[in-house]
Parts: sequence; structure tokens; C-alpha cells
Amino acid sequence: MSKLTNLIFNGAKHYLTSPFGYRKSFDTKAGSTSNYHSGADYGTNGQKIPQYAVENGVVLSAGKDKYNGKYAWIKYPRLNVKMLHYHLDNVAVKAGQEVAKGTLIGNTGMTGRATGVHLHLSIVDLSNGKYLDPEAFDYEEAPAEAPKEEPKQKDGFLPAKGYFCEGDKGPEVHAMCKFFATNYWGYFGNSRETAKYKLLGKSGKGDLFGPYLKAWVADFQRRLGLKQDGCVGPITLKEMKDLGFRY
Repeated sequence: MSKLTNLIFNGAKHYLTSPFGYRKSFDTKAGSTSNYHSGADYGTNGQKIPQYAVENGVVLSAGKDKYNGKYAWIKYPRLNVKMLHYHLDNVAVKAGQEVAKGTLIGNTGMTGRATGVHLHLSIVDLSNGKYLDPEAFDYEEAPAEAPKEEPKQKDGFLPAKGYFCEGDKGPEVHAMCKFFATNYWGYFGNSRETAKYKLLGKSGKGDLFGPYLKAWVADFQRRLGLKQDGCVGPITLKEMKDLGFRY
């Protein structure tokens, strides 16, 4: 079958049973079908196999129509089309839901005007509202996204004066407080809860370079043989980074 339906069925066996276009009407328990077939039908050997979204999109509508046929309309912005999955045995998505490649839409069924288990797939061009032949639809998958790089250590952590000292405020100070309170509380002989209370406070904000942080930085510097001024400049910052500090 096509690349598109292979994605919908995730490679499960299926076959074309009724092509797109005009055909002879036939009767079903739910009523007679139209002479114009606005999609293509794909049989699954009577198996109620899963159907999946082919890429990122959004569910326009889903549920049951007047013939008790269960369905889902999925809009795919990159392709500028919407696709109808019809005769579903069950619907696993709801209107407004965002989907991605591999999101379960539902299982193949024979609800509505159907005589056997199959997928009726319709594709509508959003530019002009015309139905397209699923078998002739030239589907090309979206280019694979480049792997995300690990966030790099940003430059300019230190303020313009070149160091942090008692009285300074901001998110950088919070990062330092959290670093000591979370990772090195035992190094200074305090319990974890005591460290968090002193450095981060009840609110957990901890964005003020207070006396507790100054004392802990000075002790940190003493143990590493640095100048014990209680301020964080380039040298102290480098030692912190070597021990896992990130911001």
C-alpha cells in the first residue's frame, strides 16, 4: 500500500477494497451509500487494528455521526490537508487535541454505513476544499529534526563588576544558593533541611546574597585554599563549575 496508509497502520497488513471516485451504490444496515466515494477504503482482514496520526496535527472533530459511524477529522498544517478516519470501532482522540506521529486515533471498525471492518480515508485540500485521492496523494514525511544540543554554559554569569558579594540579588544568586543547599549541605556540617532554610528561605526563592551564603562561600574557599573573602569571582566560580555547578 501507500507510504501514507503504511504510517496510519504502522506497517500492519491492509489492502485497498474500494478506490476513490464514482461507484455503484450499495445497501448497508445503516442505509445506502452514495454513488460518489469521497475517499478510499482499506480492508484489514476483519482485524480491528490500530490507526495512528502520521505527523504533528490537531483533531478538528471526533465522535459519532447520524449513521452511528465513529470518526475523527485530523488537520495536518504542514500538509495543508485534513484527513478523515471513518468507520472506527472506537475513537481515542477528542476535538482540539494535538497529535504527533504515532498518536493513537482509534481502532479500525465497521460502524456506520459499512459491510465489513475497514478504514474509509478521506483527504481534503484545505486551500480549496476539494477531496483528494488517497492512493494518488504523494506523501513525504517531514524532515527529521536535528538532535537538540545540550544547553551550553552561558557567558556573562558574573555581573559587570566581576564578582558577587553580600547584598547582591538575582537569579544568579538563587542558582548559587540552590547549588550549595542541594548538593553540598553536608560539606558544611548542616542537614539538608537546615541548609535549604538558611540559603533558600521559607519561600525557596533564595535570590539574596546574604550572610549565610557569604559564610558558606568563605568556608568553600578555605577548604580549596583560595582567598576567603566570601565573594564569588572568576576563580571561585571555576571551582564551583568543576564540582558540578550549572546555571
